[in-house]
Amino acid sequence: MIIVDAIKMIVLFILLFYVGAWVLRYVVNPAFENKRMYNEASDFVKRCKIVFDALYNGVDAEAVSKQAQKQLKNNPDNILLYGEISFLSFADILTVVKPRAGEVFYDLGSGGGKAVFAAALIGNFSKVVGVELLPSLFQLCNDQLHKFRYLPEREKQFPARLFNIQFVNDSFFNVSLVEADIIFINATAFRGSFWNAILAKLEETKVGTRFIVTSHSLPEPHFKLMEAQRRLMSWGMNSVYIYEKVDPEAANAEKPARSAFRTP
Repeated sequence: MIIVDAIKMIVLFILLFYVGAWVLRYVVNPAFENKRMYNEASDFVKRCKIVFDALYNGVDAEAVSKQAQKQLKNNPDNILLYGEISFLSFADILTVVKPRAGEVFYDLGSGGGKAVFAAALIGNFSKVVGVELLPSLFQLCNDQLHKFRYLPEREKQFPARLFNIQFVNDSFFNVSLVEADIIFINATAFRGSFWNAILAKLEETKVGTRFIVTSHSLPEPHFKLMEAQRRLMSWGMNSVYIYEKVDPEAANAEKPARSAFRTP
């Protein structure tokens, strides 16, 4: 009897430990992080957030994604597993990337379009493009785009701003990335041969293109790491890497030049 009670206590302790860890990761930490980011955000970012929150009020893109994935015959290793940005986290990330007026933003695997609309609101882009494979999510994005055009909060906060937002229903392997200046890849679920194919696809981008990538790093010498961060996403705190595409020959040429200034 004593042994049985001891086993029950151990099981209860383990259960409470995992429940506590889940609450800490998905409830407590995000709440504190969101409060911190909001307190530090500029008035402009807060105005953008008002529009963003109104746009996605009552929208459950994850449910749409799960339903669409059930109908797929080919989804190896859950590469289409859904995850979303946190608006304030993405705003902070964009301050590191420093988008310039007139640049072009691409989101590869745009899901419900949150990163696309966040980028459009925060950055002064000439064009913002979301590429999404699943037709139901693509349709949701277009519904959101129609809603965005007539959203009272947008008209109130930014009555004179023009937004060029586009969505493409296709595999991003079929889409040219030559014009992209900043590319977001939510790559946490990508692995193996699929991730290697993405790396090969990124070779077509131009020198100077910046990349925001979750969970995965990009290989040197073609990509230069600008910053690595831990940022809040819909599934908790996650690694985010910011890279710039460089000319490998020029990068190698700089190394001995730098060493010449070192004191022996």
